[in-house]
Amino acid sequence: RFPLRAERSCRLPRWHAASFTATTAPMDFPAEIKTTARRVPSMVRCTKEAIKLIDRELLPEVKSASRWTFARELLVVAQQSGKKRDLTHAYRQFRQALSNDKMIDEHA
Repeated sequence: RFPLRAERSCRLPRWHAASFTATTAPMDFPAEIKTTARRVPSMVRCTKEAIKLIDRELLPEVKSASRWTFARELLVVAQQSGKKRDLTHAYRQFRQALSNDKMIDEHA
């Protein structure tokens, strides 16, 4: 006669389900990042290019470092959320990882 409590608890509110729909549109960085390393592109403009750089261009021993895995995670979160705050954090971490591995052009 009455729905079971377990059935009701399985339903998510409409706002909750909407928060999990992932959009993966690349977001432009606040400023272009110029790099100096030979293996990587000379300029990175958006999150999609940064993720591609991490996945394809970095050596396995370099990209397994925590700074790179953290930067990649932040970039993915920024793409999915579309929030400027997330993009700012991802941009900062990506620049820091490049700087630590001496791959960024500081004069640009």
